[in-house]
Amino acid sequence: TGQNFCKLALEAGYYVKALSSSQQQEDNKAASKQGWRNYAHLTIYDGTIQQDDVVSEVIHGSTFVVCMQGDVQPKNKDYKPLTLALFVKKIYPLMRESTTRLFVYQATSFCCDLSGGTPILSKVAKRILSQNKQTEDHNAVIQYMAESTGDWFSILVTRPSPYLKSGRSKKRLAASKSQPSPVPVTYYDLAEFTLNALKDESLYNKAPYVVGDGFR
Repeated sequence: TGQNFCKLALEAGYYVKALSSSQQQEDNKAASKQGWRNYAHLTIYDGTIQQDDVVSEVIHGSTFVVCMQGDVQPKNKDYKPLTLALFVKKIYPLMRESTTRLFVYQATSFCCDLSGGTPILSKVAKRILSQNKQTEDHNAVIQYMAESTGDWFSILVTRPSPYLKSGRSKKRLAASKSQPSPVPVTYYDLAEFTLNALKDESLYNKAPYVVGDGFR
């Protein structure tokens, strides 16, 4: 989702600073020949979310901070518990001290909302997945965000289907406060929804499901 989001944001005229995953760093080396690094308003930082100095540089001066790290984390077997929760706790003071207006965190429809409520879909999935480590991590992040709200910046938690696929659909995604969708969404469509959500203040300080427009 991250690469699609960056390209859409650049095409919309945003200045973008991006922290690449290790896989994206390899992709970027290959893509640089095709002009990925030639966007005038793009700065790519090669590093990890554990490197405090790099993370600080990425966040400094940013109006919108968008975290889509869940897309690139290891699968359940190799997942380090609370990786994203520790990362978010680390960047909160940085965002408070910066010019951040909105922090967007991408979770999944298996996760709780800002009040801690767990969807039925998640309860069923937990039995099947034996308590997925990444879902636990996402829930810890969401709980921390809910407890740490203040006047510094707004927050938005997006909860799309955990099943993402390539391509682009004919229908745009929309926010739903009532029910998740079991239908997979595309990386492109999710990136487009997230970009549009940056300026949709009706979504601020909420954790909507992200579904096909006809599913709401």
